[in-house]
Amino acid sequence: MSAENLVLCVDVSWSLGEQSFCKEKLEGWALRGLDSGDYNVRVTLHEVIKLSAEDTGARTRVVAEARRGFRVQLEHEEEKVQITWPRGRETITVGEVQKVEVSFRTQAFEGVVEGGRVCLGNTALGDGQYGCVGSGDNWAAVRVKEGWNEVQAILVDGEGRKREGEWTTHSAGFWVEFSGDAGKGLGKGSIIEPHHNKCNLVQQQKAINPVVISCRSRERYEEAEVMLKSLFMNWGRSSDGETAPAINLHLVVDEGGLSHFRRVLPSLPNVCVRYYDFHKVCEEEVQAILDEFDFRQSAHYSGKAGYCRLALPKHIEAERFIAIETDQLFLHDVSSLFGEFDEIVEKSGAAVAAPEMYMPWYNGRPGGGKAGYELIDSNAVTLSNKQGGEDGWHGNGYIGGIMAFDKKRLLEVDWKALWRAKLHEFIELRKSNHGEEDWEPNLNDQDIFNAIFTLSPELAGNFGCSWNWQYHAFMNVNRLCEREWEVCERAAEPKENMFLCRERVNVVHFMAGSYRQNERKFLSSMWEGFHGVGWDAIAYMM
Repeated sequence: MSAENLVLCVDVSWSLGEQSFCKEKLEGWALRGLDSGDYNVRVTLHEVIKLSAEDTGARTRVVAEARRGFRVQLEHEEEKVQITWPRGRETITVGEVQKVEVSFRTQAFEGVVEGGRVCLGNTALGDGQYGCVGSGDNWAAVRVKEGWNEVQAILVDGEGRKREGEWTTHSAGFWVEFSGDAGKGLGKGSIIEPHHNKCNLVQQQKAINPVVISCRSRERYEEAEVMLKSLFMNWGRSSDGETAPAINLHLVVDEGGLSHFRRVLPSLPNVCVRYYDFHKVCEEEVQAILDEFDFRQSAHYSGKAGYCRLALPKHIEAERFIAIETDQLFLHDVSSLFGEFDEIVEKSGAAVAAPEMYMPWYNGRPGGGKAGYELIDSNAVTLSNKQGGEDGWHGNGYIGGIMAFDKKRLLEVDWKALWRAKLHEFIELRKSNHGEEDWEPNLNDQDIFNAIFTLSPELAGNFGCSWNWQYHAFMNVNRLCEREWEVCERAAEPKENMFLCRERVNVVHFMAGSYRQNERKFLSSMWEGFHGVGWDAIAYMM
């Protein structure tokens, strides 16, 4: 295919509008690897500052300076390869690509080659969409497994035929290395994990598995990023000189979240990041839940993401994991939290654990709704941990800032069928005991979990109050967490149906976006402090 047949379309969008234009003839431009068929080459830029191109004879450079991203899309019939450079100013050499990110539909992975080119595969490797990166006659064909978690790769020749071995599975980042005389096709290829990516190591060791759901807006992505910074900065503090457990970080994100976190998250020691498509994990199942129970999507800002924890056990690749809301800061080692969950499961056989609410649960907002709610034992509510029952439990219900799951125990109780049956039973009890015909959750899955555990309390365990120091716009700021109970006594008098936490602060829970409130200067400044720490510094500390 000659260069004259290529079509370059540039779609430019910025805050004031959009504009598209095409150049039908690009004299001197040659894109290697596109030797047959009619392809379109599309360049898409967002919030563009500058775009220029120059022909140097042996190669063509496209230089883009953009605020948000730069994408080249190669299209042929139904096959599609996208090459994306999402970082600021980049120099791209078409024909000798140094680094490419290839995506099929909404699935993404990244490969790095020394020199080489980008190509579309052929049918020599069988069905399925795949692309290839390589140099000379040495190539690696790559394809995405189901979801965003892993890619598979195989060594092929310049025609896309298998050279040796079988498909191997890798994490999202990998190198393709060739040795020998690549120009003559005599080199032996290998596909390896990058040295700083411990994904294989994490899977073999005892690892902790935090899960974070982040979608819908840049504000939510930023909120999650700050929380993760605090988590990583305090990781390993409780290891007492021993090696801290590795971290499998599971990120459930939409397309915007995937782009954001792949851009900002560096490679961290003993950390493996796995991405899950929010729409596949949550959206369809959440809609089915809303339809089954005739619930409306609540007005809570989390939207459908607020129901997502009900779907996590089916998808998260870990036997025990803890879902962590993004509006929090860790001030202590997250490994200790997982250690507490291990003890809860072994001691009580609970399938789920979460911190307790600071007030009795009345169908949503603490202290709201109908007083004297009969399905929660009001006699168990006490004024402070001094008067609390075993393990400091007050009978107040659970808050969803931190919620841990044991998949083995959930399987034993047939969780998917059980929670639906219990929720139907709860709704019927509300109708018969209180005359409510249209009970609905106000705080999404948090209310659903509390409804279930009201009828099956043996399924739930209680994390200490130190893992949920709530910082709310409507909350008395003098409700303190301290080691010494006397400090709390001096700071505030316990109020009716409330309790104080006498333990150290392990997690600050900024409810209702309170980290942005100027009048709460101390902890707001702490949040801003974590926000300002660079990822390079965090990687160094780890």
